Amino acid sequence: MNHSNETRVREFWRCFDAADFAAVRELMKPDAVIRWPNTRERFHGSESFIQMNQSYPGRWRIRLEQLWSVADQVISVAEVAAADGSASFYATSFFRFEDGLIRELTEYYSENAAPPPWRIAGGFAERY
Repeated sequence: MNHSNETRVREFWRCFDAADFAAVRELMKPDAVIRWPNTRERFHGSESFIQMNQSYPGRWRIRLEQLWSVADQVISVAEVAAADGSASFYATSFFRFEDGLIRELTEYYSENAAPPPWRIAGGFAERY
């Protein structure tokens, strides 16, 4: 387990929650590669990723739910919610580090939504 990398991931999410993008820069390698497979996007360099987040519409709040160290990476699950309550989703993020900085980040997003009525009606699941 790499506690220092876990600490960096906690700080990464704290900075995003505070919209402190200058501090995010200090956690990432300038040539970091960020992938969002859900939308088939790749960000080359931390600066393009940070600028995109600064330009992202609305104010977003982050709540870190889970964190694991597995081999040479840290995996997190965070709830990302619009401050006005209009939207929320989960981000499952895979961080890799080099020289104590984030070198690679792959994030999968899923929208928080109600289950399809057929699953509830069929007795397969219950909403929590």
